[in-house]
Amino acid sequence: AHTFTSQYARKMAVSLVGTFWTPDATPVLQQAMLHDESEEIRYYAALALALHLPSSSIAILEEGLKSDSELVRYAIAKGLQESAYPSALSLVAPLFNDESFYVRRAAGMTAISLRDKRGVTVVLDTLHYETLDTGDNYGDNIFAQLSAYLGVNFGLNKEAWIHWWNQVKDTYQFPSDSLSH
Repeated sequence: AHTFTSQYARKMAVSLVGTFWTPDATPVLQQAMLHDESEEIRYYAALALALHLPSSSIAILEEGLKSDSELVRYAIAKGLQESAYPSALSLVAPLFNDESFYVRRAAGMTAISLRDKRGVTVVLDTLHYETLDTGDNYGDNIFAQLSAYLGVNFGLNKEAWIHWWNQVKDTYQFPSDSLSH
């Protein structure tokens, strides 16, 4: 994909390679994730790798997590949500302290999806940043995701979420029927 001079052509190539995944796509996507001049293309390549990469190639994701691109780190954290990789949690845990609250939030949601309650504290800590997903975005918001994973629902009331978590965080157990594994 990196031989195309047109950014649009590279974006389409990366999207197609990522959508119709085969293992031999890995080097193309790795190259795009690490070196493409377009941050958007690096994002799509990272997302495809996080969604599809076999665990034997996890070092490629580790390389992407060192990227100075917020979008690349976000794509990997988001792409590992509900992942079956044994090492997915160890990949996202260092992102709990990322400089970007978007990356921290994605890492926290991924941790929650993998039934690690450290993610709840991380996600709730990001709520003091007002973003589209902290409001009523047609039912698609951070609180709806939290509710699906945690088995409680305080709607859009972030103070209620934070208060609840402060009360239960030491003893909380994930519900056995939550959406995660």
